[in-house]
Amino acid sequence: MPRLYDTIVDKGWAYVTNDILYNRIGYTPEQLAPNMEEMTYAANKAKEIGLVNTQGGGMVIPPYETLTAARSISKFMRDLHRMPDKVLAAMDVMEKEYEENLRQAMKAVPGLTHFHGNSRLKRSLAIPCVSRETFRLQ
Repeated sequence: MPRLYDTIVDKGWAYVTNDILYNRIGYTPEQLAPNMEEMTYAANKAKEIGLVNTQGGGMVIPPYETLTAARSISKFMRDLHRMPDKVLAAMDVMEKEYEENLRQAMKAVPGLTHFHGNSRLKRSLAIPCVSRETFRLQ
């Protein structure tokens, strides 16, 4: 599975996500496409009556949460300890793609609510785990 990190760095997180969703699971793009017309309508209606739109919101998921779900926490921590440069480089790629996707969504749907957990998103959260003093493997 360490190839996962190389693939993310070389081809991008979107490539990995699409490979998983379309090639491995078998979804079609049509099955996963958001209905932008409905989302825009709901956002405009909410704005008209003075409500904050909570439908069709965007959310940036911290890369370590995605990777721990894909690898398991123990395997992710082991990877982080054994090959920190690879893991952190992959996390950087994921973070940039997440932020760009959120920016595009906010432009496409005026009034889109979003959550950007920046304090949990940054790689600095994972860096203490790399130290041999704070993380020991047998």
